[in-house]
Amino acid sequence: MMLRLLIMFLLAAPVTAEEAFTPSGDWAGTGYQNGDTWAMEVQFVPGGARVDYPDFPCGGVWILDPDLAAPTGVEWLTYGHQFCLDGLSLRLTRSGPELVVRWFDKSGAEIAQAPLSRAVSGKTGGGRK
Repeated sequence: MMLRLLIMFLLAAPVTAEEAFTPSGDWAGTGYQNGDTWAMEVQFVPGGARVDYPDFPCGGVWILDPDLAAPTGVEWLTYGHQFCLDGLSLRLTRSGPELVVRWFDKSGAEIAQAPLSRAVSGKTGGGRK
């Protein structure tokens, strides 16, 4: 019953173009964690994204649950399991023209973040699948 009420409330809430946030296209940036940095490339597709971390190398997919203000999801690796953490939660937010991704551990603590900018070359999304 409570879930039904929540769904009805969400469907009834007005959505403006400014609130709607569905990332698309190719993005690239630098991730930060405990003083370390790494390059990353993201290609958004319906329902998620393909992500590549060429410095490790590892990569995979983001399965996103679109939320009006900040889409959330999980990162699942498709290669490079020995180099990167698998199954991390993530949240996307806008910061001006940038897109910021934040990763969280199982306890909900933020462990890394990366500001992303729209990619110019169109070569993002990673070559390894």
